[in-house]
Amino acid sequence: MHIKNSFQNTLDGIFGFLPNLLGCVLLLIVGFIIAKVVAGIVRKVLQKVGLDKQLRESDASKYVDKVPAPARRVASPEWSSG
Repeated sequence: MHIKNSFQNTLDGIFGFLPNLLGCVLLLIVGFIIAKVVAGIVRKVLQKVGLDKQLRESDASKYVDKVPAPARRVASPEWSSG
């Protein structure tokens, strides 16, 4: 009978963990979607304000040019696909 109880306890633990795992995955998906929406909004606002152009025309351009290319590609509207 100890084997049966042990097996049952193992299954109870596994199935008891599944709702936590599904909740975690759901939270990650919702967070990813919210992050994408916010990033799109921020990108559009920065494009309308013309921040990229203003930074390049100001003294800050020497600092902007020091930013590694992958970071500029993500932040710069001229590289965005959307």
